[in-house]
Amino acid sequence: MAQTQTKTYSITEMARICGVSVSSMRTQLIKRGFKPAETGENNSKLYSDKALKTMRDYYRSKLKNSSNRQPQTTRSELIESKNAQIEQLQKEVELLKSQLDVKDEQIKSMTEVAKANAQLTAQAHTLDASHRLEDSTTKDTKSPQDAHGRFWHWFHD
Repeated sequence: MAQTQTKTYSITEMARICGVSVSSMRTQLIKRGFKPAETGENNSKLYSDKALKTMRDYYRSKLKNSSNRQPQTTRSELIESKNAQIEQLQKEVELLKSQLDVKDEQIKSMTEVAKANAQLTAQAHTLDASHRLEDSTTKDTKSPQDAHGRFWHWFHD
């Protein structure tokens, strides 16, 4: 009996038929344990119809499953998104810096007010102390007669 010869496909042909990269096709063939049916020119690996059918079914089911997923963002979209985010954060930093400058000015003015208050308090204490000193010296210089009062002297003189 003569064997019927089936068509064989290279990895490149299978990748083109399935619409995937050659490296992806090679990886999946190895993962699924397919062995080349024969070796072609330049030692290229040729796979059977069965391998092609299995791989085509796999990539079709993968395509159906991926249609339910969200679309993948490209590198340029990701870079653009990150740049926009960086720009927004830079604006926020500038706003916070300006607010910080305002707060620093407020703290500076409050510190000056506190210093002025401390000086006034010190002056008030000095004046109070000098006033008390004056009162005590005027009491000491009064005559003994003034110390007791007018009526006391009428009865004790």
